[in-house]
Parts: sequence; structure tokens; C-alpha cells
Amino acid sequence: MRSEPAPLALFGDAGTHIPANAIQQMETVLRLPMARRGALMPDAHLGYAMPIGGVATLEGAVSPSFVGYDISCMMQLTLLDVPPDTFLANRKHFATWLKGVTSFGVGANFADGAREHPVMEEPLWGELPILRQLKDRAQSQLGSSGGGNHFADLVLVDFLEPMAPFDAGDSAVGLLTHSGSRGTGYQVATRYVQVAEQETRAMAGDIPKGYEWLRLESEAGQEYLAAMALMGRYARANHDLIHEHFVRAAGAQPVTRV
Repeated sequence: MRSEPAPLALFGDAGTHIPANAIQQMETVLRLPMARRGALMPDAHLGYAMPIGGVATLEGAVSPSFVGYDISCMMQLTLLDVPPDTFLANRKHFATWLKGVTSFGVGANFADGAREHPVMEEPLWGELPILRQLKDRAQSQLGSSGGGNHFADLVLVDFLEPMAPFDAGDSAVGLLTHSGSRGTGYQVATRYVQVAEQETRAMAGDIPKGYEWLRLESEAGQEYLAAMALMGRYARANHDLIHEHFVRAAGAQPVTRV
């Protein structure tokens, strides 16, 4: 570990937007020998090792625990062609349609593997042992939302400035979802966090638990990068399927997706 951390940029005020313990945690990240710079977003708060809302540049390395256990946890918004007044007058119907196309909770799935997406045809599922073991689970959970703080919500968006085809002052109905790579991503992360711990211990003895890394030039580092990228595509597929099935159930049309 370095005695002094690499440069840190704060996008927000320390103590007002960003708590002190998140800054301290980020400074630990930036004392790693391969850390070159870091940043904390306005919503930054204490995480497992890297703060939530933290970003770091690592030279020649990747840390599975910094990426996190829900690889590519993200949010997605689809704005619909539904007039706000129509939505507000039929909220119960829209809620029923949304409940019918989602699946929530730990282990949530579609037991009959009812969702389909090209991501499940990617060759990498058969090339890495960890992914071969997880493909059936990934298929059953494809298009589900998961548990914890994940959600699917129908929202009204007010535009403060133009965003084609909407003008400032317009309102739009949207579907907003928060999900990630589900149990498959968790198992991929768990596997490579363990590998990173082993490899780091062989190189350095004073690295705190949770701050280990994989060298990008190593076989394990390349495996993790490939698996991580696939989990990103899988997470995106989960969102796309929720949105596509809802749009069909509601008889709506997507205007734009973010």
C-alpha cells in the first residue's frame, strides 16, 4: 500500500453530499499500488470496499469486489406514447400489467424459462466452467427483477429542458426499472473475488480484505473481464425483456429509452 493516496475528485461537498467514511474508504482504494486516480459522485456512500458512487482508474488491473456482487446493476427508463391523463385514470390497469410481466424476490425466476433473448446464445456460456454451471439458472431468471432495492415503477417525467421529441414543460409516462445480473452475476463475482484474494496474497501481504485485484495480463484477469462483460449484457437483457413485455401487455409504444 502507498503511504499517500492517488488524486481524488469530489463531485459534491464533503460532509454535506458525501460522508466522511466514504472519503476514507476511497482513500484506501487510492493507496493501492496500481491506483492512478479516483472520483466520488454526489450520492457516494460506504460500500463493501469501493464506496457506492465511487470510480477508480487501476493501471493493468481489475478488482472484482470494486465492480461488485451485482455486476452491472443499472437502471433503465422507457418513455411511452401514453398521455399522462390516460395513465392517471387507469393506474390500476397499468399496475396489473406490470405485475404480470415481472418477478421479484431472492431467487425470483420464470420457472418454465419463459423469457428468450439472444444473450443466452453467446458462445462464452460454454467456454468458461463457471458460466457452464450457471447457464440454467441464468435462463430461468432471465427477465426477472430480483430483490433488495430492485424495483419496477411507473413514473411521470416532467421535462425541464428539451429532449427530443419532448419540449421543456412536457410530461411523459415512463417505466423505470432497477435490476442487474441476478444470481448468476453474484456467483460470477463470488468466484473471481476469491481468485483475486489468492492472487493478491501471492504478490502482496498488506492489502486489506476486499481490496484485492486481478492482473489484466493474467489468465484469470482475462476470464473475469470476459465474464463481467457478458454479465453486463445479461443485465441489460433483463431490463429489455421487462420493458418489452410490459409495452406489449399495455398496448403502448416506446418513444425513447434511456
